[in-house]
Amino acid sequence: MLQEINDSTIIVNGKSIRIEDIRLIGHRRKGTTLIGIGTAAIAGFALGYFTLPTNNSTPKKILGLSISIPVFTVGQIVGWKNRVFNIRKKYKYKVTH
Repeated sequence: MLQEINDSTIIVNGKSIRIEDIRLIGHRRKGTTLIGIGTAAIAGFALGYFTLPTNNSTPKKILGLSISIPVFTVGQIVGWKNRVFNIRKKYKYKVTH
């Protein structure tokens, strides 16, 4: 709960936060990092397993690409949707007495 704002600090739930220390504000939903790492790992495995061996046929290489590109894209979208905002670009604040 926001209790007090003055020209140099913000007091939230009894904790004093200096305004100059605030750089980023936002949140990430639970599991976002795990989803990003998991999708990148699956995409990397599919890409490496299906496309790198020289003796794999063209359909196998296409399968590897058709698995890895969408999976990696989904992981990036999840990360983008749950990003942290830069407070100086997104929010403006003014202290008046």
